[in-house]
Amino acid sequence: MNWPMSIRRYRKLEAVKQEALAEMIGVDQAAVSRWERGIDAPNLHAQKKLRDLFLTHGDSDSDQRMFDMIRRSPFHMAAFVGNTAFCAAISAGSLETTGMSRSAIEGRDLRDVFDSTTIGDLIVELENLRFGSGSVAAIESIVSFTKARNGIVETYHVHSLQTPYFAEDGRVYRISNGRAVDEQAAKKLVDQFGGQISISLFEDM
Repeated sequence: MNWPMSIRRYRKLEAVKQEALAEMIGVDQAAVSRWERGIDAPNLHAQKKLRDLFLTHGDSDSDQRMFDMIRRSPFHMAAFVGNTAFCAAISAGSLETTGMSRSAIEGRDLRDVFDSTTIGDLIVELENLRFGSGSVAAIESIVSFTKARNGIVETYHVHSLQTPYFAEDGRVYRISNGRAVDEQAAKKLVDQFGGQISISLFEDM
């Protein structure tokens, strides 16, 4: 996550001064100043508190309806914050597939939840693309990860189409619609893409 940009944007949208934000997080104003200038990064405890603030502030009715629709979906759907692996909403279908609870995934970075190198690789690609800048129309991707379920380590392969969603408060989310595929199909898609992702730009449409 780009902490300097995210913190400045939050303070601007909520009209919160550095001192007030510092009090919410439990640090001093100098720490917030260092974060915004990119001199230092929040520790893990502060990161969690900041992410909770970013997720809960100022959601409009239409944005909340979008998240509720995702959560009710029986399909593989999720909403991620910008070009990160930080999950804002996860569908019932995805929870059923993984056998996990909503609290185990929502509000967390998926790289901390699943054993996967491809999730990290995808995030690097998204950061390089500047996803959410307005030029990327869609990204088709294949992500593989493992998770222990009932004592058995299972491997999942998810083929997804990810599109930007521009919230009313100016934040950008990545809406992912996916489906589970087997290992053979996953390898075929990687060969077809020439890598993990295939990109569609607005200018090419």
